[in-house]
Amino acid sequence: MATTIFGHWGCPAHEPENSPAGFRYALTHGAEGIETDLHLTKDGVPVIIHDETLYRTTNGTGQVADYTLAELRQFWLPNGECIPTLADFLQLVGTAPVQLNLEFKTDVERYPGIEETVLPLVKEAPLAKPVIFSSFWLKDEFSDAGYTNNQIKHVMELAGAKHYFDASSGFLKITVEGGTLLVTISQLIEVITKLDFIRHAGIK
Repeated sequence: MATTIFGHWGCPAHEPENSPAGFRYALTHGAEGIETDLHLTKDGVPVIIHDETLYRTTNGTGQVADYTLAELRQFWLPNGECIPTLADFLQLVGTAPVQLNLEFKTDVERYPGIEETVLPLVKEAPLAKPVIFSSFWLKDEFSDAGYTNNQIKHVMELAGAKHYFDASSGFLKITVEGGTLLVTISQLIEVITKLDFIRHAGIK
């Protein structure tokens, strides 16, 4: 099995995490993939930052969700760059031959509508490879939201999935146009992959 080298948050060993400079470094130093994190601003713009709060990675304070994009622009990463938007990130990646893993950071702040906001931006981008959508939303939270296995199957069908195997088998296998996705979750036996990822598994 081949190993794929991902730049997690870009390349935080050389540039601030989730910074444009870090993403550029990863792209020019052999990374085969980039993993990054998505939040929504108060006015519904997807931005790239790991935490729900600003204080750890910027000179700002408070919650990302409490600021509009224009208001977030007053804060800076340690290298003086602004918090990038998803649109900024996709433009930076362009047609580079890298696999993107976009993580919906919805385990604390739910960000209703984030999927419907993100997907059109991704679909319009001239990306070279399909996008992995991931998240950490535990099974009890998933069940509390009222979703059933039948609903999961339905949204997978809408996404173009041809086959579905229950996560309890240790693998979630999704066959879509362009290939088969195998998602290993044996280490997360009690966790159901978040609806966001399942729903959009076939989106490139």
